[in-house]
Amino acid sequence: MLFEGDDIGKWLQRQKQPGTWAQLLPDQQQRLSKLGVQPDQAPAPAATRTTKGPTKAQAAFQRGLAALTQWVEREGDRPVPRGNSEQITVDSDPEPVTVKLGV
Repeated sequence: MLFEGDDIGKWLQRQKQPGTWAQLLPDQQQRLSKLGVQPDQAPAPAATRTTKGPTKAQAAFQRGLAALTQWVEREGDRPVPRGNSEQITVDSDPEPVTVKLGV
């Protein structure tokens, strides 16, 4: 199943893989579960991290979520154009960050 050139079926199968599922934040797992998506098998135990704070992937997901929230508040449910970039403010940075939301 393609949506704007992205293979949604392939993405969904990847999310169901136990290793991928274990790397998702609890909030992400909960959102997928509400949509009826569950891991293919019991999730693998999460690796113990020695560093504090979110991983790069988790931080990028949160920035994307903030950018999408900003878009929806401003534009409603209108589809995001492919080349759209959003300027958001991240708590830890004094300068705005550009998120390529349309990609």
